[in-house]
Amino acid sequence: MSKQNKKKILVPVDGSDRALNTVRYVARVDSFRNMDIALFHVFSSVPEGYWDLEKDPRSTSTVRQVRSWEIEQRKQIKQYMEQACQFLLKAGVSPESITIKIQNRKKGIARDIIREARNGYDAVVTRRRGMTALRRIIVGSVATKLISKLTFLPLILVGKLTPNNNILLAFDGSDNAKRIVTFVGSVLGGFDYEVALLNVIRSNGEGRPEHQHILSPRA
Repeated sequence: MSKQNKKKILVPVDGSDRALNTVRYVARVDSFRNMDIALFHVFSSVPEGYWDLEKDPRSTSTVRQVRSWEIEQRKQIKQYMEQACQFLLKAGVSPESITIKIQNRKKGIARDIIREARNGYDAVVTRRRGMTALRRIIVGSVATKLISKLTFLPLILVGKLTPNNNILLAFDGSDNAKRIVTFVGSVLGGFDYEVALLNVIRSNGEGRPEHQHILSPRA
């Protein structure tokens, strides 16, 4: 497959073990291993207000500690990204297919991810929940924001189970559902997956008009 025709996925990682599990998931999916994969981290550095302390001679020690903290955090996230990259390499992803991107936070983590996603990606793969590397606080707000704001690309939310070759597609006949089918076909086609299309019909008389003949009593 030529570089121009190769699909490209964005994998945001936050420095947590949960995000590493997302990378492991990507590494286990045959079709993903044949794509270009970008590991993307939004680095939250020290707020600008802290640097105002430099103007105060009494804060020299505090400023030194803050700078040391930021340098150490950057070092740790670089090591973390290399570890994530190794998961992909060991799974057989070619080195030229992997990109590591560490970006300073600009607008907000979710908004920065969405902005990056506009740069020619075919899908975004992320965890339902993340966990901060320092405080072990569960945060699900980023995934929630992506679900509501990332409307121009498929968003794949990864759970805990090991991926298998069985895919369930909820299909309601809408244009969005048709786009999902097209995406799944283009990504998984040729990789021996079994796909089931599920359409749920309401039984309380509130279903779509075109389904009424199915619910109506037989004469």
